Amino acid sequence: MSLEQDPNIKQNQPGQRNVPRALRALVGLALVLPSSLCCLATLALPTFQTMLMSMQNVSIKRTSEFVGMENYSKLFESPIFGDAWGFTLLLTVERVLIAALVPLLLALAINEFGRKVRIPTRLLLSLPLAFFAPIAMALSWRLLLTPRIGLLEEGFRVLTDPQQARLALLGIDALSSFGLACGIGLAVYLIALRGTGDSPPTWKQIRAPLFITWASTLLATIALSLQSFGLSMMLTGGGPRNSTTSLTLLQYRAGFQQFQFGQGAAVATPVLLVLMLLGLIATVLIIITGLRLETVPPGKPAGLLGPSRKALAGIVMAVMVLGSLIILALGLLPPFWTTLLALKEGAEFQKANQFVSMGTTLFNTIGPTWIAVLLIQLPLTYLAALGIGALRPLGRYSEWLLLLFGPWLFVTVVPLSIVAFQGRVDAEQLNTFMGLLPPILISVPMLFVLTLFFKGQELKWRADQAAGQSVGSFFRTLILPSLPLAALLACIALAISQQELLWPLLVATKPDNMTVTLALARLGGQMASNPAIIATALILLGLPSLLSNLLVLGLFQIFYLDRLALARTTTVPQQT
Repeated sequence: MSLEQDPNIKQNQPGQRNVPRALRALVGLALVLPSSLCCLATLALPTFQTMLMSMQNVSIKRTSEFVGMENYSKLFESPIFGDAWGFTLLLTVERVLIAALVPLLLALAINEFGRKVRIPTRLLLSLPLAFFAPIAMALSWRLLLTPRIGLLEEGFRVLTDPQQARLALLGIDALSSFGLACGIGLAVYLIALRGTGDSPPTWKQIRAPLFITWASTLLATIALSLQSFGLSMMLTGGGPRNSTTSLTLLQYRAGFQQFQFGQGAAVATPVLLVLMLLGLIATVLIIITGLRLETVPPGKPAGLLGPSRKALAGIVMAVMVLGSLIILALGLLPPFWTTLLALKEGAEFQKANQFVSMGTTLFNTIGPTWIAVLLIQLPLTYLAALGIGALRPLGRYSEWLLLLFGPWLFVTVVPLSIVAFQGRVDAEQLNTFMGLLPPILISVPMLFVLTLFFKGQELKWRADQAAGQSVGSFFRTLILPSLPLAALLACIALAISQQELLWPLLVATKPDNMTVTLALARLGGQMASNPAIIATALILLGLPSLLSNLLVLGLFQIFYLDRLALARTTTVPQQT
């Protein structure tokens, strides 16, 4: 349906006043400017510096010599580089296969039933999201696979044989990825399947939103797989004999263990180029299909197959949900095992607190991430999204401003870590609270989601203007409806930031500056012979995150996510 045909949009009548287009354009561009500068400073410039450094021989004393393609020549000739690409490729293919089919089929089946079925199923399958703690989970798996401690016999050393270690890591990652794919996929696909009219949507209406959601999910899966670090680092350290070395772990070894910053940048540069290409593809797809995010009544019908095929959908849903729960139970086995281990051996709360100061560690984890997300990332992206999606400074072409940020849609701190680390060294911020602040101070995914939402709400704002209801309409139709979504995105950003391992590993070497993930990593190495202390620390440090995630997920699943719908804008009329 085009906007001209939308019954909710009243056409402008003579004498009615709208916000002047020139003023909207000026204010909109002004709101985008701070985010653009932040993207330039913390994403674009570090990307260029990383690529430039890949053609230099940079020593630990920061002296540099231009060597051209020599770093790449050494890298491509090294068998370790081939091993790292091979393992990373296996990891990527595995995750893509998991994300491509099962979550979509689950969403299609569950979508046929009412809210009383959708909400409990979404809550159940979102448990892996609540347990999102990759480092803690990896450490739990290491305890589980350690002979005489876990479930294995003394002679079966799965993490010391190259072939067995690679298969074990791929299997563990598959279990974790399956749970996350089901939880995330179910949330985003159901939003794409909702439709925005009063009647159930048709395939023609949801085809484009569903395809773009599916394609973007796969592109994000590829991008995040190329930046995988924690699992290999925690379980095997990339061994034995480099069988589980990922590209990011190879970058870490070259840049921060061997202090060959140029070679580390040479590993990061091809990854960055691929990530930027993936981000641009996703951005262009989102723009050309004219997607927008809207709010719909929570009880709105959403089925696509009709009553005659609902029984088939019910059978598919039951079988897939049961199978998914079995796989999810296997994936959640490690934390329950460590809990039982701690209780069996006698929970070493006092000893665990001696090795890891729980209060300080939690403060180091929560404090910097809250400052970065709530005081910097969220305000910047919110204002930029408001400028692009609601004020629309370029009219129907406003979404093309997202191309300024699109190349870094999927980029994390990992490939930019060498340049970011050197910046912290120059600022003398190692082992300080400020040093723990994430180096990327803008969230491009958050910007995209908020922009699509404001684009959908702008239709209602324009309708109010056409009806002469300009006073207070801006806050009623744009600001107030966006606050729950902004809160949800902030919670997601906080949860992800607090699970970061690489950045704390680089900037914090003293116990008083460790975060939860770094403390668990260090504890796993220092107290390998005392599993009870490790298990106790996992419980003490992981329980607050688990409880908060359960609370946040439950509230948003019940009261908010079922109100969101992704739709396509086919025609945008000229603004007046």
